[in-house]
Amino acid sequence: MEHMNIFAQDAQATRVDTHVDQMLEQLKRLLVENINPELKLDQIDPDDSILEDGLGLDSIKVVELIVLIEKNFGFTFTEDELSMDAFASLRTLAKFVADRRGRQTV
Repeated sequence: MEHMNIFAQDAQATRVDTHVDQMLEQLKRLLVENINPELKLDQIDPDDSILEDGLGLDSIKVVELIVLIEKNFGFTFTEDELSMDAFASLRTLAKFVADRRGRQTV
């Protein structure tokens, strides 16, 4: 029985990773197509900061990104969700949005 639980956990972790990877690609495209066309998809390091010292987004562009995410993924950030933790990097943002979308479908 324990082996089945381990396999189920591995399968669930793989699904989560796949959703995060897909979300990461979608967020990269949003950035390049709508916010900073000077960025190249293959040059975006998902672990770099979203802000000026990483991907170069100032506060106005971060607000634009938030609006794009809300429009494209069908949810509105709550005040509590607009923390710096979620926006630390593109990867953390992708994990947050993937999780948030997952909670919507339940």
